Amino acid sequence: MWNSALHTLDLGSLTTATFISLLGLPLADLSGLHALAKVTVLDLNGLDSLQDLHGLESLRSIVSLSLQDNVALGSLDGLDGLTELRGSLFVAGSSALTSVAGLSSLSHIGGSLELTTSASLADLVLPQLSSIGGALEITDLDGLTSLAGLGALTSVGGDLVITDNPQLSDAQIAAFRSRLGK
Repeated sequence: MWNSALHTLDLGSLTTATFISLLGLPLADLSGLHALAKVTVLDLNGLDSLQDLHGLESLRSIVSLSLQDNVALGSLDGLDGLTELRGSLFVAGSSALTSVAGLSSLSHIGGSLELTTSASLADLVLPQLSSIGGALEITDLDGLTSLAGLGALTSVGGDLVITDNPQLSDAQIAAFRSRLGK
């Protein structure tokens, strides 16, 4: 959905959707999606006023989630009830993002996890995440100082790419790779 004049969204009775794409809207919140419990693909791109994901608290089932170029997005709060993501999670270009703690209940990602170009993200606190079926890519996170928040992760089915994170030492990356057998 693209409409630069749309400031509010009211899809309050929508509980299930195949594909939701919100692009370039001046939405400050997602409260209009409060009943959404299941969606196959959710794409939130260029929502410059969005600071968190409150409004998605009912969401329990999702295949793929893409959060791209949401410059004011400071946290992923609102996704607290999500325990499994059957597809991929892509987070990029969210320069204000300081926390992924809204995903603290997430235990499995069936596809890939890609976190990139989010300069304010200092730690990846995903204490329940034990497996990723696809690749794990952590790139261009200038503020990332530790991988300790991924301590429960025991399996990455695809490639493991950790590059251009200037605050992470080579020793930290090597220990993480070794722990995962990569």
